[in-house]
Amino acid sequence: MIRALFELSWWFADRAWRFARAWSGDDAYERYLADRIRTGAADHALSREAFFSMHIEERWRRHGACGRTGEPR
Repeated sequence: MIRALFELSWWFADRAWRFARAWSGDDAYERYLADRIRTGAADHALSREAFFSMHIEERWRRHGACGRTGEPR
């Protein structure tokens, strides 16, 4: 019984950790690599540094496109 409760709590902790990583975008590179492997283009994948540089640039580009660039008016 205690083993079952331990395994259940471990399962919930694992799911909570995965959800937190997905929500924050921390697992974006792993999802990118999985998609590249699935499509058969893994040999042309970006490095982790290049991917996050592109990812951050894309986020700021979308942020600036809506007119809220953070610049004083």
